[in-house]
Amino acid sequence: MKPIFGREMKRRTFVQSIVGAVLAIASFPYPGLARVLGEAGAPRTSPTATAVDGADPSFWSGRVTEKEAGSVVLTSAEGSRRVHVQSGPTIWKEFPVSLDEVFLGESVMAKGTPQADGSLAAWPGWVWVNIGQWAGAITGIRPAAIVVRRHDGVERTVHFSSRIEVIRAVRQVPVAGGTAALSVGMNVGSVGLGLSDRSLRATRIWVY
Repeated sequence: MKPIFGREMKRRTFVQSIVGAVLAIASFPYPGLARVLGEAGAPRTSPTATAVDGADPSFWSGRVTEKEAGSVVLTSAEGSRRVHVQSGPTIWKEFPVSLDEVFLGESVMAKGTPQADGSLAAWPGWVWVNIGQWAGAITGIRPAAIVVRRHDGVERTVHFSSRIEVIRAVRQVPVAGGTAALSVGMNVGSVGLGLSDRSLRATRIWVY
């Protein structure tokens, strides 16, 4: 699956900044993701953990290159790291899923407690698979989807998840009519599951 994120910056730093910027506005419905950068309320990490290139040692992202019972290995340009995942539906992949629904090659972000062996023990609800975002002006309306043009002219299709929420960006309140209220010319942001064709299946759309 091709990543939905660009490659101009180091991948992990870019992912963290994008997620933080999106969620500061969108108030994503999964509380763990809103605190992925370690704001107040997140569990404390080990004070002896060593940062990689100055990055947060409690955060790791990459593609799944190995998988076994209870853990995956995530590989990025910065290296590889094993991430332990608790059993049950503790992973976001549009819906809460278990590790059984995570496959080789998929993009994963995780936040958790660094371990002495260099691995990461992910906190339940703090693992996200193929998450992506897109923002811009609506240029087309399709059945169960919209087309959104970014400021640089690039367009992507944003499909509606079965659990889609449409909210006002400023007051964080639902938009009356939901997706039916979306129209050409509106400026919107979206976050959800990144698909293999580089489109997005949004679980939340916010309207400016």
